[in-house]
Amino acid sequence: MIIKSFRRSLMAVVVVVVFAYKTVKSNVNVHTRRINTTINANSTMRSDKVKFLDEETYELAFEPLPSSTSKAQKATPHRYEIMYGQFLIPYYDRKPRMKMLEIGSGCDDILSASVALWRNLFPQMELWEAGHSSACVERSKERGDLDDDVNILSGDQANNSTLKKWVKDSGGANFDVVIDVGGHVQCQSMSSFETLWRKLLPGGLYFFENMNVSSSHVCDNNTQNVLDMLKQKLDITVHAVQDDAKFFFCQQDACVIGKNGPTLTNYGESIFFSAAKSLTPTTDKVTSHRYQIMYGQFLIPYYERKPHMKMLEIGLGCDMNYGPGASVALWRKLFPQTAKWEAEYGANCVEKSKERGDLDGLSVLVGDQGDIPTLDNWVHDSGGANFDVVIDDGGHQQCQIWTTFLKLWPPLLPGGLYFIEDLQVSRHRKYQGHGNSLCKQGTNVVEMMKEMIDDLVHQRQTDVQFIFCQRDACMLRKK
Repeated sequence: MIIKSFRRSLMAVVVVVVFAYKTVKSNVNVHTRRINTTINANSTMRSDKVKFLDEETYELAFEPLPSSTSKAQKATPHRYEIMYGQFLIPYYDRKPRMKMLEIGSGCDDILSASVALWRNLFPQMELWEAGHSSACVERSKERGDLDDDVNILSGDQANNSTLKKWVKDSGGANFDVVIDVGGHVQCQSMSSFETLWRKLLPGGLYFFENMNVSSSHVCDNNTQNVLDMLKQKLDITVHAVQDDAKFFFCQQDACVIGKNGPTLTNYGESIFFSAAKSLTPTTDKVTSHRYQIMYGQFLIPYYERKPHMKMLEIGLGCDMNYGPGASVALWRKLFPQTAKWEAEYGANCVEKSKERGDLDGLSVLVGDQGDIPTLDNWVHDSGGANFDVVIDDGGHQQCQIWTTFLKLWPPLLPGGLYFIEDLQVSRHRKYQGHGNSLCKQGTNVVEMMKEMIDDLVHQRQTDVQFIFCQRDACMLRKK
């Protein structure tokens, strides 16, 4: 009910915005069709796979463009509509006057096509383009491919003097968004990141394209690449060490890092947080943790597209000081049409919860998630474990988490979401536990996520579409 009420209010605002956009014809086509897609969400779904709305919006933006070059660079074969749809389009919706820098979008036709795409999607933003070749920029200007309101920077992004000039010429480089499509040589991307990340506004986004070349285009006398650097920052953030990153997201060929601070909160985060805080007791998902970030970004929109989803949460919360079932109450409030499953180690706790009526309407699985035969029974008893969503908030033992993932990821539906909470404890000896035939003792799930990110970015991962990590947690979406 909360989501429906919020969406009615949101739609009223959107109708006003669309009316105001009537003077910008090509942009109205994209945004109006996006609104129609929202209204007819169920009719746009393809089979069992849920496609997020803003990814569709990004694809629609290519239709009025005269050149197919931009699509070749920004969509196929890279699938950048995933990360730009997930993060950049919602950012613009919240802050249309954003200031964006694209580094190295190409030359001639590629540059003009890239600019045309951004103009079609984001007509009100302040756009900056940085290129290595000033001659290329001048040719584009002479042909009329670059409007006067496109701000131009030129020079080598690896050169510190050049970067200082970019900062000065752009008024302090206080960008909301930076997109690095540059020379793909690692010292170039790392130098520009070190300078521009510090200047990025709180809540801003920093995108890296063409990350698949990171292992081959390294710098002289430096074997570290951008992906290694990002994985180090990911490790710091997940383990709750003080850092300035809010989240990390990687997909095939590309990554984006979101900056911490007084950020622009998306509507999903607001819905999740408000619903959780309205309940007593309040789940630790929004008190000790900030899981409204990942659930607001991914789970709320998933439910909106597929309300009859099938969802499993592992861990009823029997060891919580406020008692079991806090998250069950939250799922009931947020997702009334969902087929909800709960899995819990403590059989006595489950029985007491059933007697109180706390689990009415839910399907329940019982047992140790680190035990392979138990997991096989869960798969059987749940009808094949064909879940849309799995949330692992269980025992936190590393081999419990990893064994469960190895068993439940394969039957997860295409486009499904797999969340893993409380990864900040992955280094603690207390949570190392015992191994089994699927998981050797000493396994660290965060390290496994980093290995999967490396495979994903370099196109060695076959069934993961993206991986998202924040403080204390990670999630994966299935292709």
